[in-house]
Amino acid sequence: MLIQPDKLRKLLILIFSALFLFLAIQIRFDMLFMHVIDNGASLVIQNLMPRGVQNWISLGGLFAHYWILVPAMVFVSSLLYEL
Repeated sequence: MLIQPDKLRKLLILIFSALFLFLAIQIRFDMLFMHVIDNGASLVIQNLMPRGVQNWISLGGLFAHYWILVPAMVFVSSLLYEL
């Protein structure tokens, strides 16, 4: 196992739960910190990554449209059903 069952698991659960709650509150109330993270990620993606990686990341934006996402979900679920 990558993480020992008894030693770090409980600590990691607490850390990631607190991080999740912090970011969820930031998103819910549209706070400045989320805009800083978003602008920093956009800066890294647009200026520091190779063009091929940028193209793959931009393909993920297509999944914001339900008319693309629903057929993709049906396709993936049909593949997984066969397994």
